Amino acid sequence: PNPDLYDQTHPLARYPTYLYRMAVLDANLSVPFAIASQTFRYVTTVHGQFTNDIENLAPGDIMIFNDPYRQGTHLNDTSFIRPMFHEGRLVGALALRCHLLDMGGQTTGGFDTTKQSLFHDGIVFPPMLAFRDDKPIKPVLRLFFDNTRFPQVIVPDIMAIAATLRMGEERLRDSIERYGIEAFHG
Repeated sequence: PNPDLYDQTHPLARYPTYLYRMAVLDANLSVPFAIASQTFRYVTTVHGQFTNDIENLAPGDIMIFNDPYRQGTHLNDTSFIRPMFHEGRLVGALALRCHLLDMGGQTTGGFDTTKQSLFHDGIVFPPMLAFRDDKPIKPVLRLFFDNTRFPQVIVPDIMAIAATLRMGEERLRDSIERYGIEAFHG
């Protein structure tokens, strides 16, 4: 049998039937309008992490992280950001945050009233590139899957999230084609 769980579960992932909420970011990976909720506070983290590397981002990239000190929630909430390009130029990004079932740690699900450190909740990921050209960067995702009790659930979740971001980009691209890039930027 193949010991690589990613290869075993990846075929299970399909386009999502659940609609995840997303934010649309401008070309600087910043929220282009005021949002009252802290839901998108993580955008500034990713902007700070990738500002020097924006020129290295490419279509089909997805950045991922779950560090609560950077995004303002707890460890299981994982952020995914997909840059969007038009005519070879970065014009914005889609951002999505979801709650993943388990990130390892000393208790299932990561919630323990006796913990004394964030690291008791599970593995902490700084912002990093997890997909390149719409393909998973296997060592990054294996790090996720090797540190959770439920990789058979996490793998399809992450693939569905990637598909949701891809679908969101397709819808925005349709809008840009219909109304123009100037209307997209407002």
